Amino acid sequence: RSVSAWRLPDAMIMSTKPVAHQVVPGAGGAESAAAEDGAVRSRDSLFHWCGTADAIRTTPSRPAKQAILDAYFVAVAEETVAPAARFFTGAFFAPTDSETRRIEGTLVADAIRELARGGSDGFPRRRKKPSDIASVAADVFAGRLPSGIAMSEVDDWANDLTAAADAEAQRRLVGEMLARLSSLEARYVVQLIVGDLDIGLDATDIEGALEARHASSGGERRPDRRRN
Repeated sequence: RSVSAWRLPDAMIMSTKPVAHQVVPGAGGAESAAAEDGAVRSRDSLFHWCGTADAIRTTPSRPAKQAILDAYFVAVAEETVAPAARFFTGAFFAPTDSETRRIEGTLVADAIRELARGGSDGFPRRRKKPSDIASVAADVFAGRLPSGIAMSEVDDWANDLTAAADAEAQRRLVGEMLARLSSLEARYVVQLIVGDLDIGLDATDIEGALEARHASSGGERRPDRRRN
């Protein structure tokens, strides 16, 4: 048979669009297999946020960065907006929750070491730059599928991490989350929690994107998709 006869179905071909513009359809065109039952839409996931952040980071043009950001906020659900906006500024913890603003890199490294294949003996050899814990996390968790975690769930986890009473409790929470994440998600979550995210955005960029979202909805607040 000819090469064209073996062409994969469209649904199985990886899209060449930026992650911020992709939607993975489920049964009946739903945005996930059980979206009608309140399942997380792929665009409201941590993976979508990380892909958008990565696209913004690697885009040199400020208008192009803004266009990616605008497209993200127009697409997501209401419960995603607040944590996503905060994370894009590089602030992981809500400013009123606690004086804690970052997690120590050594604590994160300890959590990664416990999860690394081969145990602690193989961990140091994975380090390309000792100070770059996010790259270590990305290397250690390479090959994992996206977690499917919602941004609202990550926000809840940030609150739990802020409330953790001591370093051991923080390390346990960090380990539990990293155990679920893909390489891309782990890279950006680690950058966020150690206070090392820099993708070339400032507060005015976020404000502009939120204004674009407000305008697209005719000034009305969209419903929160989370169940009570």
